[in-house]
This record gives sequence, structure tokens and C-alpha cells, in this order.
Amino acid sequence: MTSSYSTSLVSRRDAKEADSHLQVTINQAECLSSQEAADTLACRQNRGSCSFVACSAPLVDIGTCRGGKLKCCKW
Repeated sequence: MTSSYSTSLVSRRDAKEADSHLQVTINQAECLSSQEAADTLACRQNRGSCSFVACSAPLVDIGTCRGGKLKCCKW
């Protein structure tokens, strides 16, 4: 009886730790997502468009999108 009780306590502790790690991961993903959204929103508000490649004439590079992963180009 003691071994099953201690196993149950260990399982609960492991589950709480896993849940805690999951919450940290979710919070980090939300922060990253909001950073990505911020520069993309700024690009769109400045009438720019996001591009996977460098801006070429007549487009001008005015910033970034998707957290710096893409270029923000404007006519």
C-alpha cells in the first residue's frame, strides 16, 4: 500500500512539473507571437507589404514583418 501511495505522489508531482513547463512554453510562444504581430501590423499600417526576399526597385525597405523574418516593402 505504501509503494502505490508514494508512486501516486510522484506521479502528481511530475504532472505538476510538466504542467508548469507547458505554461512557460505557452507564455513564450504568446510573447513571440505578439512580437511577430507587432512589426507586421506596423508594416501594414505604414501601407507596406511583407516579402520573403529583399525589396527591389521601385519598392523600398521600410522595416520587417513576422518578428524580423520577412522584409517590409513599400512603393
